Amino acid sequence: WWEIAKQSLLGDEQDSGAGPSESLAERTSRRAGMGINDTVFNTTMETLSISSRLLREKPELMDALSPLISMGSGTNTRYPVDHVIRCFGWAMDTSIFDPSINLTTSHKGKYPVIEPTYEAKGAPGIHVAGTLGHSLDFRRSAGGFIHGFRYTARALFRRLEEKNHDVVWPHSLVSLQVG
Repeated sequence: WWEIAKQSLLGDEQDSGAGPSESLAERTSRRAGMGINDTVFNTTMETLSISSRLLREKPELMDALSPLISMGSGTNTRYPVDHVIRCFGWAMDTSIFDPSINLTTSHKGKYPVIEPTYEAKGAPGIHVAGTLGHSLDFRRSAGGFIHGFRYTARALFRRLEEKNHDVVWPHSLVSLQVG
């Protein structure tokens, strides 16, 4: 069963973000642009994932797997887990846009370059909200966090309301006459 499991686990080792015709150099360059260092992964690995629930239900399976665990781990004490989350940063996926749209990014590809009105520079009519709107105040304000989204989303809504429906941005006039 190990050979069958190994084949199904290893399967086709294509990177899910890569296009079908992407070369190794293009893939490496794309991943480097996202801050992923491929030299960390330049080792042969085999993965076998078994839920901790199954191991609790069948403790004899854990005994049978112990030699495999210690072979590749470098340590005899490995704990079964249900989930592993790997966070290597992120980059904006511009592949969803037609190539004719001149959308540029900033901050190592994380954010689109946008105007103060949340409209993409060089791509009129494309507006961004949420995390992508954080490019305006990256590391200067809280626009990229949940509590900042409500303000940036409201600003975008009011801007579009003003632009498309001639609704004046809410404001108050204060007299500054002295004397």
